[in-house]
Amino acid sequence: MILACSGGEAASTLIPTPPPTPTPSQLPTPTEEPTVPSPTSTLIPTSTPPSSGGERLLGKVDTIIDGGCPGPFGDRCLELIVTCPGISDATVTIRVTGTGIAGTAVLTTAGNGTSLYRPNNESVEGYDNVVGMTDALLAGGYRLAELIWKPPGVWDGGGGSITLACRPATAIRWVYDNFYEGALYLAQGTSGGSSQIAFSLAYYGVDDILDLANLASGPPPCPISTDGRLNVAVQAQCLMDGQLWGESTEPMLFGNPQLHYPNTTVRFFIGEEEPSDYIVMSATAYYDRISSAKSMLVVPNTGHAMNKTAEGAAALLASIKEAEIR
Repeated sequence: MILACSGGEAASTLIPTPPPTPTPSQLPTPTEEPTVPSPTSTLIPTSTPPSSGGERLLGKVDTIIDGGCPGPFGDRCLELIVTCPGISDATVTIRVTGTGIAGTAVLTTAGNGTSLYRPNNESVEGYDNVVGMTDALLAGGYRLAELIWKPPGVWDGGGGSITLACRPATAIRWVYDNFYEGALYLAQGTSGGSSQIAFSLAYYGVDDILDLANLASGPPPCPISTDGRLNVAVQAQCLMDGQLWGESTEPMLFGNPQLHYPNTTVRFFIGEEEPSDYIVMSATAYYDRISSAKSMLVVPNTGHAMNKTAEGAAALLASIKEAEIR
């Protein structure tokens, strides 16, 4: 079974124990390939300033290249150069697919965010589960916007995690300005991908546009270490309050974060077989501090790669479907 706990102002309306988990073959699949019309409006080059809730200023998008997509999937791919204060520019490809009638989903990936959310290669672990979930969203009328950061990735640069999170926050806002057409606006990511969303909520005011944030297997409290690399060797020491790390690393709850999101439901998903204690610790610490609508699910038969198991993909999909009717 999937264990659930909830809290915050709207906890009573959140997901109860999700329905029995479908197998990948039971996930709904489209009967025909959905298409997305090319937007008739001009793409907006600069991002909208954050709401008064965000402490940090968003960056700018000055360069937009409309080009080909990596692999066979995707209706449209745009390459953006994101400029943020105090750090180097970063390049992100946004792969856009689907109609957007039911809403728009921003999808972020683990680590440095350089991989595809929906794999092109069938040999990738969990391919069928990710494809089944994304096909179900497309069949339901969603527009998917995958953020694919150019190496060395979103967390590489001359700043701590809070400062570097200006990049995904700017991209989330840009997608909203250019591709959101109504209904649900959500962001979903696993591990370091959930950090892209969580830091954007806590420091850049994206809660004024997001209806739902699905945070899977995280967020890791410090996506980078003191030397600018991913926190592999010393991950257990990366605590939420900055102890053992110092201010320069900017862990999740160190810099006076915003923790009340009246417009956004935040849902956490932790694998029952999650191998890293620090992931559970950091996700729980963030969950406990949020004072608005939230929930946490422990998902069976799942380790760290939440979106790549049948149970994890079904839980994430159920969260989105539940948000549609609220």
